[in-house]
Formats: sequence, C-alpha cells, structure tokens
Amino acid sequence: MTKLAFTTTPSQASHYLKALLASKRGLRAGEALPPIEATLSIVPSSTDVAIYRRICGFGETGLPITFPHVLASPLHLAILTAREFPLRAMGLLHVANRITQHRALNEGERLSLHVAISGQRDARRGLEFDLRTDVTVDGALVWESVSTLLHRLASKETPRSGSGTPTELAPMERSEEWNLPASLGRRYARVSGDFNPIHLWPLSARLFGFRRPIIHGMWTLARTAAALALHAPATPSTLDVRFKRPLALPGIAVFGASAAEGGQTFRVADRKGSEVFLEGSWRPKS
Repeated sequence: MTKLAFTTTPSQASHYLKALLASKRGLRAGEALPPIEATLSIVPSSTDVAIYRRICGFGETGLPITFPHVLASPLHLAILTAREFPLRAMGLLHVANRITQHRALNEGERLSLHVAISGQRDARRGLEFDLRTDVTVDGALVWESVSTLLHRLASKETPRSGSGTPTELAPMERSEEWNLPASLGRRYARVSGDFNPIHLWPLSARLFGFRRPIIHGMWTLARTAAALALHAPATPSTLDVRFKRPLALPGIAVFGASAAEGGQTFRVADRKGSEVFLEGSWRPKS
C-alpha cells in the first residue's frame, strides 16, 4: 500500500506537468491496479467557497454538495501521477460520479479527506476503476463519493455509427437555457485548481484532440446541483451522474429536470436535444 499523506493541498499544476511528461508502462494482462491512498485535513477557504458559489450558481449559505470534490481533486491527481500508478493520467476519462451527502456541511468545519483506488473492472470500452473519497468530521462520515474513470483500450473501441436519426428525449417538467462563455473553463480552473489544458484555450484543447476547449464535467454537475437546489431532497441524499459527452466552449446548453421517487432526475443537452452531455438523478439515500 502506497500512502500519500498531505498536510497542505498538493499543487495540481505541478501534477499536470508531471502527467504530461510521465512515461507509463501500462497495465499488464490480469494485473491489478496498485493500492494507493491519499489523505488531507483541511478547513475550506471561505473566499474559495464564495467564488465557487458564484461560478456555479449556488446560493449564499452552506457548503455546496459538489464542493468537497474540489478539495479531493488534488488528491485524485496525486494518486494518478504517483510513480506506482501504471496508467497515463491524461488519457483517463471521468465517466461517472456518485456523491452521497449524509448531512449538511458547514463552512469553517475541518474536513478530513481520504481517497483510495477501488472497484477495478472490465468495461465495454476498456478498463474502469473508481477513486473513492470519504470525508469525515470528528471521525463521523459526512460525505462520500465514487468517481469512475475509464482507461480506453484500442482492442475494445467500437466503430462510430452513422449520424442517423437522433433519439427523441423524454420531456422534462422544468428546463432552462445556459449560455457558457469561452472563459468559463479558465474561471472554473482558478477556483478548482484543475488546469487540464483541454479546458483552457482553443490551442491547448486542440493539442489533445478537441476543436474547442470543453468545460469541466464537475462544473456542469455543480451547475446542475445549483439549479436543483429548490427541489433537492433532504439529507442524506445521493447525487448520481453519467457524463455522456464533452460540452464545448463557448456554447449553449439546456438543463432539464423532473420529479422522481422523492427526488429529481435531470439532464443537460444541446438545444436540439440530439446530444446529451450528462444525465442522472438526485434522490434520498436508499
């Protein structure tokens, strides 16, 4: 077991540089990912929380349900760029996330974070695994998440089908349109610390195969949670999402939501409804 114990938040910028330059051997057939964990104890900055609220659209009270992910992201990257981790961090896709909040989180609380690799499994397009994050306050679990990452394998890639007729999306009870400026990825990067080049500038995005920069998936989820705030279930609750495709900047997205099983289902799509960027649910914890 490799244990990374941090007393201050590790720099994501330095880890991204490490991710860009690192040469990884890959995972051998039948090999398991190494056990790596990271820990950090931190009191969130009230300034960072305020900026995060503004960028993502949250109200002025409480710690947003998605904010602990911002605190955990540097630990995620530290694990993915650790010498023992055999896969290239820059090639991994964040395909799903499940957050369970056990009680409301308050500003000024000291949060103890623990992140570890778990759940390695074969998937249709490659290998999936999870980064599990537990947040405790005075030893009690208050927040947890499972971030699912995909390592694509060329042997499992399926040919792209023709455009065909897009599937008609089911109507939602409520919807609203979001206008996403070109600078949004850079603004979110400054508060989240996630300076992945695909989110920043057209040139840096093109270096990684994107014609335009794409917004962070966790910004889109946070903006969704903010839009659901008036209809959010009481804690404990679970916010579950699948990231379907990138959302390019600048752009326009349409958020929709409907009541379901004591909570809400939601999606974010394009204006035509032909491309779904993410979809999921926010329900009472089962």
